[in-house]
Amino acid sequence: MKRAFFLILALILFAVPAFAKAAPLSPMLSADGSHILALDASGNVWAWGSNHRGESVPGKTDERILSPEIVFENALSIASGQQFSMAIDENSRLYAWGDNREKQIFASADEKVLSPVMLMENAAYADACDTTAACVTKDGKCWLWGGGTDKILVSENAEKCEVGMNFAVILEKDGRVFERTLTETESKLMISNAKDISASGESRYALSGDGTLYAWGAAAPDGRLAISGGIRYIETPERICQNADISSMIGGLTFSGFLTSANELYLWGTLYSYASYIDETGTVQAALVDGALLSYGSEPIRLYENVKSAAVGDAFIALLFESGDIFTWGSNDQGQLGNGKYTQTALVEAEDDEGYEAEIIFSADSVFPNVPITLK
Repeated sequence: MKRAFFLILALILFAVPAFAKAAPLSPMLSADGSHILALDASGNVWAWGSNHRGESVPGKTDERILSPEIVFENALSIASGQQFSMAIDENSRLYAWGDNREKQIFASADEKVLSPVMLMENAAYADACDTTAACVTKDGKCWLWGGGTDKILVSENAEKCEVGMNFAVILEKDGRVFERTLTETESKLMISNAKDISASGESRYALSGDGTLYAWGAAAPDGRLAISGGIRYIETPERICQNADISSMIGGLTFSGFLTSANELYLWGTLYSYASYIDETGTVQAALVDGALLSYGSEPIRLYENVKSAAVGDAFIALLFESGDIFTWGSNDQGQLGNGKYTQTALVEAEDDEGYEAEIIFSADSVFPNVPITLK
């Protein structure tokens, strides 16, 4: 059932360019499902949250990692799937760990990978969502795998690839954007003259050269696609806004956003509150949904300044500010907030700008005590 259940349930209720290592690295966040990764300026990858399939700290038997721990070193970038994680190291090698029952970590025969396994060399960019993953190599090849499917070549001229539950959105070097599912044999042209893309869950986004942001996929009354109206599937990209200053996009299951070059964060959609039901095999089976924890609406709204990176999971969000502080809010049934505790109830902290109590889980001085972070 996996996250498709969460998508359907939420609908019913309301009828993440090539990387090059710099000195220092720019810290970043990546989240999916109920766990999160953080990359610091020295290349250390920190993880916390759900660990039922070893997706956070693979060498531990703990089902939840309640405080951030280092799980990988000398990384250039990170990517989170629902119950697996990936990192590209300083030698451009792509590694993965965690759940492998849907061929997410195709280089291993184990169903649960308990230490990082190398998947590919010459890696430039990687992304993951649910049980699907993709990698763009330095020579422009884009590989897609997972969801029970073997690795397939979906482009030989790729600049970037973002994945959703069972599909990939591919930005080619000439600005054309294609979509490809795990079961299709050909890619479909969606838009031309794009400079960036984003995808997660059933949401797809493309940013054109003039700063126009387009969206397509599963729309709902909760505003998840930044398009108002009822439950429907949008086949053709629709214009949702224009902002020539957009620097990066943040795709989420039911809420998404973008950052500007001035580090302003815009968000839309709905942050739900739920507690996951995970069976004895570590499989996410269902969720107890309390309802909307916070709704941003169907139009992008400017919420924060000085945001360096943002990541959204199924029911939580994390922001990394220029100061090095990381804030989290949302559901915490799997330790997603990283504050050393968890709750079996669904409704927990939300942001202070909307009248809720925001909780800072750690700062540059506390979570990275021996690793100075340079954000500029």
